[in-house]
Amino acid sequence: MNLKIIGSGGAIPFPKPGCDCDNCKKALEKKIPYERICSSLFIYPDILIDTPEEVFRRLMQFNIRKINHVFYTHWHPDHTQGSRIFEFLARSGFAGKPNNPPVNVYIPPDMMKDFDKYIPNFRYYEQRNFIKIISIEDREPVKLEDLKITPVDFKRPDRVRYGFLIEQDNKKVMYAPCSVFNAKLDKYWQDLDILFLETGWHGPQQEYRKKEIEPWFKDHISFEENIKWLKKLKPKKMVLTHVEGSIHQTHDLMLKLTKNYPKINIAYDGMDIDL
Repeated sequence: MNLKIIGSGGAIPFPKPGCDCDNCKKALEKKIPYERICSSLFIYPDILIDTPEEVFRRLMQFNIRKINHVFYTHWHPDHTQGSRIFEFLARSGFAGKPNNPPVNVYIPPDMMKDFDKYIPNFRYYEQRNFIKIISIEDREPVKLEDLKITPVDFKRPDRVRYGFLIEQDNKKVMYAPCSVFNAKLDKYWQDLDILFLETGWHGPQQEYRKKEIEPWFKDHISFEENIKWLKKLKPKKMVLTHVEGSIHQTHDLMLKLTKNYPKINIAYDGMDIDL
């Protein structure tokens, strides 16, 4: 199994637009691994999970030229607003030439309700034959040649969020980059070679939630909880992604926070993982 992290940033990429702090200046100067677009994962040879705003630039930068299948974790802009990539992929780019076949886009029916409500341009892409929307069901695998991808609903009562169990050659990877707080942890989370997990916010967990430091601290995982997941689920490796630019989780900071946890790696744009 060959994977590449296309984007590793959180809801706000890093450096932050309009920010002139030292951390953002460093990211502008040094680029990767300090610079991050929002979260996305590529599975060779032709599968993408999520399309953040600048996904097309990273695909060009990393010389990824073929995408036939796209899966989505949820509808939020940092995971979907690079969806114009479908037009680029379907249209040949030259006047008078036929379009390429539509890209297969896999969305569970409960998530499709959010897509229709908040980002109806997906139906436009479908009408233009840029994409073919394929309905998939929770915990029912999609087989793509020798690869199996199983959508895993987090079963949160307050929102629809999915991760994906990726299996090939007896290797198991769970990609769960966002909104994993209070996720239902069942057999699909067990015996993993790699667990990709939302980085979460850092700080004293109980104190910050009690003081309501940020509203989303209440319903998003904390770094302390990441460590508990590591100990409970016991993956061979944990890769923390969705590194949050809005609270300046810099690459250096994340290396410092995880230095005592040899099983944890910090994701960065362009990171290759071979299993």
